[in-house]
Amino acid sequence: MVKIVLIIVAVLVVIFLLVLLGFELRTMQVERDARQKQFAAGSLPSPLPDGFYTGVVNNYKGGWTGKTFDLAAQTGINNFKDGNKLYPFKFYTGPGVRDKKIQTLKIDYNQPANSWWIRHIVDEVVQTSPNHFLGKIHVRWAGLTFTIGYFTLAR
Repeated sequence: MVKIVLIIVAVLVVIFLLVLLGFELRTMQVERDARQKQFAAGSLPSPLPDGFYTGVVNNYKGGWTGKTFDLAAQTGINNFKDGNKLYPFKFYTGPGVRDKKIQTLKIDYNQPANSWWIRHIVDEVVQTSPNHFLGKIHVRWAGLTFTIGYFTLAR
């Protein structure tokens, strides 16, 4: 019985380490993307977003169309082609997780209405030109933060 438990624990540890390695490899790939230079050259959105912003994620086939921000409440929601509004978030400003010298707009999905897996996501957004924004998608897991991709928003 003890042997079986030890084997199960060992398998779970290996799976956990493989998942961490996969996230870290993805982070390295994203950080070498040409958009990283654009993100690093960006600035805190000014003024902060309010209302609907059209969104695009390269190579994404889903129905996400953008985000709606409520500046007064510092909250927002994601919009989809089918009319659904999902994944509410709060937003605030702060230094980048990986780009600590940059002030970013943080979009935090750790909200009671979201599924457990969505709660681990935090986006960071910078302004790249008037009414154009570049966002990075981060996953917080096991006390670590991994970067998994970019998206754009435009007014």
